[in-house]
Amino acid sequence: MSKKDPPQQIIVRRNNPQFRLAAAAGFATLAALWHFHPDWFAARLHTPYPQAIILQHYEHSLTLMPFLLLATALAFAIVAVAQYATARRPLTQTPIPALSPLAENVLLSGLLLLGLWLSWRHWQMWGRPVWDDYWKAGQVWHIALTSNDAQAWPLVQKFLHEYPHSPSPLTPWVIALLMFVVAQPVLWLQVLNAAATAGSVIVLQRLSKRLAPGVPFWFVGALFLLNAATMRNGWFIQLDAINGFFVLLFFHFWLRWRESPSPARLAALVVWLALCALQKTTLFPLMAVPTLVEAVGQVREKKLVVVRLLSAALWTAVVPAAVFVAYCLAFGIFANFGTQVQLMGSGWNELDFSFKRFVFAGGFLLGPYLPLMWRNRKILEPAYLGPALYVALFFLSMIVVRGPFWGRYYSHIVGCCVLLSLPALMLPARRLPLMAYLVAVALVQLTMIGLHLF
Repeated sequence: MSKKDPPQQIIVRRNNPQFRLAAAAGFATLAALWHFHPDWFAARLHTPYPQAIILQHYEHSLTLMPFLLLATALAFAIVAVAQYATARRPLTQTPIPALSPLAENVLLSGLLLLGLWLSWRHWQMWGRPVWDDYWKAGQVWHIALTSNDAQAWPLVQKFLHEYPHSPSPLTPWVIALLMFVVAQPVLWLQVLNAAATAGSVIVLQRLSKRLAPGVPFWFVGALFLLNAATMRNGWFIQLDAINGFFVLLFFHFWLRWRESPSPARLAALVVWLALCALQKTTLFPLMAVPTLVEAVGQVREKKLVVVRLLSAALWTAVVPAAVFVAYCLAFGIFANFGTQVQLMGSGWNELDFSFKRFVFAGGFLLGPYLPLMWRNRKILEPAYLGPALYVALFFLSMIVVRGPFWGRYYSHIVGCCVLLSLPALMLPARRLPLMAYLVAVALVQLTMIGLHLF
């Protein structure tokens, strides 16, 4: 390698195998201490959940934590050994081997099916719960569509007023329509999550080809599908996988509109944002992204264009918010929106608003992306600034409403983290460490989902 090649020299220094070996030793030591003194760690990490099932699962996680720490130590060691093995070899310009379209599809389909099976297994472990009643909301809307009884609609209205998640009706509406095919609302919610996971891979492929055409997509898709949050939500009965799909498709519509503005593309973006608002309140931060990116761009250009800024705010924030408010007012459930937000930070949920939970969930679910995201030198470009802003706004909104840092919520931002990792995958690097890195990611994430640690 030439000494006149600064970018490659920087990459070599940052891929320091000694640091990875030290990290491996540290995690292995912590795993050993936790194994031999579990009561000491349990006493300091104890959280008095009043819900028995939540407390039982939390204590289960604390008991098995040494296995996750040991898997993390092994992951660091794998990458370090791969770096040592290739330390004296020249950097290659195509570090990730390309696969044929058939092999890529087979690999990603296999990872998708593995994730769905692990999600089903996770659902079984929890006792096949039907939390949050999104399926029941779909059933109620189906009754409203099919019943000729004059008393049916008052019962529907009564349910909507009492149901705290009634401001998020989009998936229940879809379930109500699908029940005309098969009257199994719980099954349809699971199918929708599986379809959303597959759809996220397809959208991620389109975004990857636009932003990083030289990077083989199988590697990018594997990083997404191997995340424990992605696998956990693929066949569950909540909305997290569907929400993650909505986030990725928003960035697809938004980038197409930015690249070639047209009324049709703007209309598609606005309609999708309105659907996002009706899908889940955790998607509200998406409405701020276009305006914030426009504002940052104008600051960087030192050129204030108020009309363009106000136009972005009007179409991508005001209009979708107005659709949401109109829906809530039409059914007299606007107060439920406040209840929905309040539920995020009240009762036993508030006990989960803790720094230790944030470190655990963020460290193990998003930690694998951090080395790649750190090398993103294009972060101020709109294509990457948008996902970065949504990640920041997502965490900010959780902090503001004192929401729980549950691992399942991270499906909202896993796709964004993968997008933010793309520039690093375009840099010259050695093939073996990158492949070892993927194996290490799989080891840690499969340990998390396999042992039901979140």
